[in-house]
Amino acid sequence: MAATITHETKVGDITLTALSESQSDGKIDKLLNFSDADKAKLAPDGTYKAGLNAFLVQSNGKNVLVDTGFGTNLFDNLASLNVKPENVDTILLTHMHPDHIGGLLKDGKVTFPDSRIYVSQKEYEYWKDNEKVKPILDAYRDQITRFVPEEIGSDKDLLPGIDAWQAYGHTPGHTVYFLHSKNSSLLIIADLTHAVYIQAAVPDVAITYDVDPQMAVKSRKAIFDYVSANKIPVAGMHVPFPGSGKLLSAGNGSFTFQPD
Repeated sequence: MAATITHETKVGDITLTALSESQSDGKIDKLLNFSDADKAKLAPDGTYKAGLNAFLVQSNGKNVLVDTGFGTNLFDNLASLNVKPENVDTILLTHMHPDHIGGLLKDGKVTFPDSRIYVSQKEYEYWKDNEKVKPILDAYRDQITRFVPEEIGSDKDLLPGIDAWQAYGHTPGHTVYFLHSKNSSLLIIADLTHAVYIQAAVPDVAITYDVDPQMAVKSRKAIFDYVSANKIPVAGMHVPFPGSGKLLSAGNGSFTFQPD
């Protein structure tokens, strides 16, 4: 078994565990709308800290996986928590970039035979004919549930204790997931950020991976405003390990990220 990297957070009666696939330094040449002055202040060496995480949500005896990373370290991480692939009840997809759905197939075969896969309708429509994604959708054809995410702040559950909110822009159906239990909550912000320390300070900074950078910026600002105003912790797929923390308003539309 490879070295496992996990981090547990409690959200009321929910246990959220970050499953780290990798940690790395990204190059700022992928970032858009990043001024020279901000580069000098926020990334003087030309890099930013990034991670690649999936998340396991455990509540009411259910195992819910949010994304699967590339699948490189996913199964070792799950095994370290005594969770077998066949024990995963549900997989919630934030979007269908390869570093989020790569763990769904191994050697062309389904890795989660008993899981119900949730993906937003817009995301499904965008990717359904993509040559790299179609084999996954075909393999899981009978396990897929398509849905329409709610507006930010909605309290309509997709699953018990989990709401799905629209965060479109990074991809057409990009979805974030709001966990709530008792008086606690946390928002899994998916790919709302790739360079969290930079994009918290300057939310207008986009990335070349965004399908619609302007929409991605709009979604980021709206959600950052919401979580900071309501003191809701966040966890993200590209937030450096442990993958979670708090976004605090710094005024003038800027924020600071405080890691756990």
